[in-house]
Amino acid sequence: MVASHADSDHIGGLIEVLNAPDIPVDTVLYNGYPGNTLTWNGFVTTVANEGASLITAQFPLTYTWGSTTAHILNPAPGLTDPDQNDVSSVILLDSDDVEYLFTGDIGSAVEADIVARCTPVATDDTISYL
Repeated sequence: MVASHADSDHIGGLIEVLNAPDIPVDTVLYNGYPGNTLTWNGFVTTVANEGASLITAQFPLTYTWGSTTAHILNPAPGLTDPDQNDVSSVILLDSDDVEYLFTGDIGSAVEADIVARCTPVATDDTISYL
């Protein structure tokens, strides 16, 4: 499971998913910047109650599960008191030769920062830059 950022409209529904008996979740990736709302606290409590691990996923990490690779393009680590939308997880998911880009609620300034990094992403035999 991925929690893009701590805003209630992005994690509130995940609590129900975590509580669903027919949807096993062992790991929850999040941006590493916790929230300060009751919804965030309820989310973290539910993750713990379900026995799942809450793992920080920040640039430039990459995760691979079988033929699926997730490139974490945002947020950068070490920010002080960032706006939650600006630190939304941005993930380029490559699965069976199809790429999906998940951007959370980033704005154009964060998008420009990601592009300016010239983040290399391997695709087949070439390197493309976002």
